[in-house]
Amino acid sequence: MRIIYASYNPFTPEVRVGAHYYSSLMAKEGHDVLYLAGPDFIFHQIDARKHVREGCRETQRIKRMGPVRLEEGPVQYLPDSLIPTLRSLPIVSRLWPFNSSWAALLAAKATWPPVKTVARNFGFSEPDLLWIENVRYLYLADTLKPARMVQRVHDMTLASPAERSIRELFVEAMRRSSVVFCMSKSLIDDYVARLSGDPRKVHYLPNGVSSEWFKVPDSLPEPPDLAPLPRPRVIMVGVYEFWVDYQKLWRLADMLPDVSFVMVGPVRVALPDGKPPNVYFLGKRSHQVIPAYLRNSDVGLSIFTRTAFTEYVNLIKLYEYLAMGLPAVSTAHRELSLTEAPWLLADSPEDFARAIRQSLELGDKDRQAFVEFARANTWEKRFEIVKEVIGL
Repeated sequence: MRIIYASYNPFTPEVRVGAHYYSSLMAKEGHDVLYLAGPDFIFHQIDARKHVREGCRETQRIKRMGPVRLEEGPVQYLPDSLIPTLRSLPIVSRLWPFNSSWAALLAAKATWPPVKTVARNFGFSEPDLLWIENVRYLYLADTLKPARMVQRVHDMTLASPAERSIRELFVEAMRRSSVVFCMSKSLIDDYVARLSGDPRKVHYLPNGVSSEWFKVPDSLPEPPDLAPLPRPRVIMVGVYEFWVDYQKLWRLADMLPDVSFVMVGPVRVALPDGKPPNVYFLGKRSHQVIPAYLRNSDVGLSIFTRTAFTEYVNLIKLYEYLAMGLPAVSTAHRELSLTEAPWLLADSPEDFARAIRQSLELGDKDRQAFVEFARANTWEKRFEIVKEVIGL
C-alpha cells in the first residue's frame, strides 16, 4: 500500500513523537510510506529568535538531503515554504491574512520543490491512503486523489493559539476523513466528536511508548554531565517552551533543596529570574541516550501550566518514565486525570513536593508495576488498533 503520512516533526536525533512511530511501523509492515514534515519557512534561518535559528541548523541539514529514504523505512521530505505561517510570525498572529486558513494552506502549497511533484516522482500519485496530521497538507486530497483519507488529531492542536489560523482546515479534514483518531478523550468530548460530522468514525488512540524501551539494560553508566549532580534526582525530558510552569518549578526546587531537578532538552524561551541552584538545564540530547539519564534518576517530572492549550495533553514522556520503572509526577491536567494510569497528579508546589517525596519511598514492586503498565501501552499495540480500524 502507498501511504502519504503528512505530519509536522521531521525525524531528528533528539525528537521522537507518535508520527515517527506510526509511519515507521507502516513501513515495517511492508507499506511504501512518504513522510511529509513541515513545511519550514525558508527565512527562519535569519529569524530574530535564537531558538528558531538554532533549530534551523538541523532542518537545513534535512532539507539539503532532499527526499531520502530513512533507516526507519519511510521516505522523508521536508520542503521549504516561501510563505510564512502563523508560527513563523507571532507578532502578526492576530492580523489578516496571517491568521486565516487561506494563509496556512498557501504556506504548504508554496513549497519548493512542490510537494505534489515530489510525491509523483516517488510514485505516490493517487496513493492508497493519505494519513493527515498536519492539515496544511489537506490540499493533497484534491491534487493527488488518494483512495482514502484518515486523520489523527493531536492532543493540543484544536485548543492551541498557534493553530487558530487552521481550525477551519481541521474541521474540513475531519469531515472528509473516513476515520478520525484522537489521542485525548477530553478533546473528543469537547471538539472532535461534534466537529467530525459523525462521532461513529472517531476513535480514541492515546500516546504510548516504543517496545525498544524494554530492551534497555537495567543498569547504564551515568552520563558525564549527570554524574556530578547529587541524588535524589528528579528528571524532566522535553522541550522547554511557554507551556512549562517555571515559577512553580522554582518554588518546588526551593521546597526540596536536597533534590536535584534535572532538565534535559532544548530551551526555547528566556528563563525567568530566580532559578534555584538545584535546577540544572543540561540542553538537548539524542533520543538514543535518554534511557541512560532516566536509568540514573529517581522520579520523572512534567510541570506544565494549566491552560486550555494544555488540559488535553496525553504526554509521551510519562509513558517513557514508567517504562524505565520511574515514578511519574505531573501537573493534574484534565486528560491525565481521565486516564487510568499509575502516575501521580499535582497542582500546587506543595502537592508536587508531597508526590515526589512519596515517589522516592516506593520499592521495586511498585516500579515493576510501572513497567508492566507501560508494556501494555506500546506504540506497537496502538498500531494494532489502527490496523483493525482501517483495515491496513
